[in-house]
Amino acid sequence: MYRPFGMLAIAVAVLLFGPSSSSATSDELPLIAFVGSAPTSQDSSFTSFRAALSRTWPEHHRATRLSYHSAGVLDEARLQVAVAAALAERPNVLVAPTGGTAAAAGATRRDGTSIVFASYTDPVQAGLVDNMRH
Repeated sequence: MYRPFGMLAIAVAVLLFGPSSSSATSDELPLIAFVGSAPTSQDSSFTSFRAALSRTWPEHHRATRLSYHSAGVLDEARLQVAVAAALAERPNVLVAPTGGTAAAAGATRRDGTSIVFASYTDPVQAGLVDNMRH
């Protein structure tokens, strides 16, 4: 069965705790910033991601900090504010579960923050990466 948030959780854990990760040796717990589209308690994508992270990597789930930023639905100004607030926390990984959140994150990205996204958006066309090798 295809579980998109399980795949996101695996990608995030590999980025944070893989062999080339600086988070694996850091004294501070790595931070995952999630940019969702509804208030925390109503965002099913955030609930699914958090559950998938806990289920897939229970030892790593306890060894991370997780923040949530509500971008709203089809509200460009609120989306920009949410992405800026998430990046201001200087997360190790930013999770962008929609094409809109991924595009906004890519446009305002800061050095050192990896973006993990799940959408049908073409990452090159949306300006997230220069080419598919990135």
